[in-house]
Amino acid sequence: MGEDPTTGMPVGRRSTSPGRTIGEGEFGLLTSLTWTNDELHSNKEYMRSSQFGERLLGGSVLLALVSGLYCQNPLFRDLLRVHGMKPVAALGSEASYRGVFRPGDTLWEETEVVAVRASRSQPGRGIITLRDRGFNQNGDVITDGTRSILYER
Repeated sequence: MGEDPTTGMPVGRRSTSPGRTIGEGEFGLLTSLTWTNDELHSNKEYMRSSQFGERLLGGSVLLALVSGLYCQNPLFRDLLRVHGMKPVAALGSEASYRGVFRPGDTLWEETEVVAVRASRSQPGRGIITLRDRGFNQNGDVITDGTRSILYER
């Protein structure tokens, strides 16, 4: 881990959010609100005989939860308060799904600062690339992705 010499940002630093258990009621609400209500996500009896044995939270919903947990991560708070980062725009993201998330599971989010550079086209702004991973209560990685954010310096 080190500090980027031009921006002072902590490249290589990683931190984990507090955990969040998604109970039965929240699982049902998230599934309904996001219209991910096909049998894979909403029919307990149908999924009981599947290889998973239970309903699964939709991947896009899971990514939204990971994104929300990022805001609870001490690293995010330090980027804002200590390093003065003011997010301006999301520039892009890539994510993969590595595992499943069921009702009653607990989710943690880990963020790592992968790269930081000054914007070539917008003076006073920078681009930070973050790696976000979601873990369940067993320590299994269930999502893994990167995203880039334009920020004011």
